Amino acid sequence: MNTYTINYIFNVKHNIDLKLDDSISELLIEIENEIDKNNLIYLDDKNKLGKTKYKNKKNFNDSFEKNEKILEKNLNKSDIHLNKDFFKKIINKISINNFDKLFDEFIVNYKRLHHIYDKSIINEINLSILKNMILNNTIFFDLYCKILLDLCKINCDILNNLDVYKTIFKDLFENIKINNINNCSNISQEEEVIIYKNNDEIKHIGVFFINCYKYNIVDKEFIYNSILDLLNHLFKEINKKNNKTFAETIVEFINLFLTEIINKSIYKEIDIDNKLYENISLIANSKRDSYISITNKIIFKFKDIIDKII
Repeated sequence: MNTYTINYIFNVKHNIDLKLDDSISELLIEIENEIDKNNLIYLDDKNKLGKTKYKNKKNFNDSFEKNEKILEKNLNKSDIHLNKDFFKKIINKISINNFDKLFDEFIVNYKRLHHIYDKSIINEINLSILKNMILNNTIFFDLYCKILLDLCKINCDILNNLDVYKTIFKDLFENIKINNINNCSNISQEEEVIIYKNNDEIKHIGVFFINCYKYNIVDKEFIYNSILDLLNHLFKEINKKNNKTFAETIVEFINLFLTEIINKSIYKEIDIDNKLYENISLIANSKRDSYISITNKIIFKFKDIIDKII
């Protein structure tokens, strides 16, 4: 360690042209940089994370530290909106290539918030996280479920926040809105868009829960009962007159969910007593005159499902 005499210090005080030793200069620069970091001022442009600005941003390039500073500042303001956007941004950015890094960032910051916020605010954040996961790209549902599994270990209450989506999946038939389009000739384009959006969300919910099953977040009975119930409703609908379009729409959901189950190699686990297969085979082996509103499209779709199972 370098030592400095009284005379040296005196000269530093009275001679501004005197050059400091390199080790001292470097130390002062480090201290200055640390002061810059600690005095960052968060400026919120339209409350969007993508437009965040920082004052005195010098030597502060680590994205994780920056995100941590955003959250800390946000906690001081008692404003949960920025935190919702923070997690939404990570969910939107997640891919196979960057998963490990973003996973760690997600979990670390969630732990911090869980220790600071009360239960009601955390529940609101949980609902936002789940919504952004479920309505996002289905390709990454497996990755989202890995995050959700760890969130459960931090805060098991997040499973209760899934209840609203569980209710929808349990009552799939009651939540499908396509029949309004078939029966209303005067339906507006705006109403039609809303109906299709609703059905698309239901499809996302179903595929998400099938992925959740792989991580024991939901049980197989939950998946099995929902799909079996929808199959039972299908039999009722193909026995109604002028109901072919609606019946085909129900088949879209059944085919999507069963295909996801088959692709995940969990079909044998889900079909507890082989009733799913029995019902699928019954329709696959039907003829056009077997039911009033059955179509070739429905029959061939179920034949295709049988081929996938076998």
